[in-house]
Amino acid sequence: MSNQRKSYIINPKFQYKFSFIVCSLVLISTFIYPVTIYELYDLIISLNPTGAAEHENHRSSLIQHLVIMQIPFTGLVFLLCLFLSHKIAGPLYKLTMFLQDIRHTGEIRNLKFRDGDNFIELADEVNKTMDFISSKAEAEVKGLRDLSDYLENLELVIPEDKKPVLSQAREEISKILTYSDCLLYTSPSPRD
Repeated sequence: MSNQRKSYIINPKFQYKFSFIVCSLVLISTFIYPVTIYELYDLIISLNPTGAAEHENHRSSLIQHLVIMQIPFTGLVFLLCLFLSHKIAGPLYKLTMFLQDIRHTGEIRNLKFRDGDNFIELADEVNKTMDFISSKAEAEVKGLRDLSDYLENLELVIPEDKKPVLSQAREEISKILTYSDCLLYTSPSPRD
């Protein structure tokens, strides 16, 4: 499927930090079990001192078993965190590239995140905002075009000594319109 990312590590600094923090919390919380088991067996041994050696062996093997089981469990949690953080880092990466693309090319496209990514509503909101900004800018460009036409007509009836000022104003408006044409009138591509 062409819509899948090839790498699950989009933002290594964020993803590794996120995974490390979650795994640290998991490890800290799992220290409760060995301590509880140790204290429980202490209570059992104090109630039944004749089987103390057998209970101590059971306690040691149970704690060893928990420690051994904790290692793959923590690894699994780490991988799961990388996958889950990918669903956060991916859309933020895509948004960053989207904004950089606008800045570098001047072309405004629609932003779309992959199915299953988080923050789908963010892409919709960015697209609506870009449409709003574009429509406002188009209205302003239309106003500038109308003003340029008005100044052109005004040049026909004003004295010769005032015409250079109007001509210079029309040139400045023309520069703004040329720049605006580059930004506003690029044909939007289909959603990526």
